[in-house]
Amino acid sequence: TLYDVTAVDELTVLGTLVTCDGSSLAAAQHRIKLASNAFFRDAEYYRSKYVKWKDKMDRFVERIVPRTAFGSGAWTLTKSVAALLLSWENRCIRAMMCLRPRPEEP
Repeated sequence: TLYDVTAVDELTVLGTLVTCDGSSLAAAQHRIKLASNAFFRDAEYYRSKYVKWKDKMDRFVERIVPRTAFGSGAWTLTKSVAALLLSWENRCIRAMMCLRPRPEEP
């Protein structure tokens, strides 16, 4: 053969995780991980009691949400993907409000 091609179960292409089964859940988990890293890199700002709520939300929507939504047009929105996104968003909001995570949340 001219080229030796290795089979893989998942591959990241242009920042989007592509799995052999086309799982939207795996892609959403990947994007949430990247967005969470960005969010917690800036955690001091988001957790500050001296920053207005509107400013926190504006920054969150401008900088963090697009990292999560990148490539989401190709996802199939299932109950598990929707629950994953809602849970992640709630964790971020609780952090911005300086509330402790719920016991079932990591």
